Amino acid sequence: MLNRTDYLNSHEASLTVVIPLTVLALFSIFFGFVFSDLLVGVGRISFLIVIFVHPDHVTLIEQS
Repeated sequence: MLNRTDYLNSHEASLTVVIPLTVLALFSIFFGFVFSDLLVGVGRISFLIVIFVHPDHVTLIEQS
């Protein structure tokens, strides 16, 4: 459980953490866009492949 002192002593991350995370996020978006055809297939819409669930694999809980 979070104490009052823990809450009062919390702070934002410093720039030495934020800058590398921002660069990594931008690179992951860029390379994901560039190499999506290699991973998914040429001309396919990646979200439809990722989200598709075959009806045989749906559990009874998800059907109700």
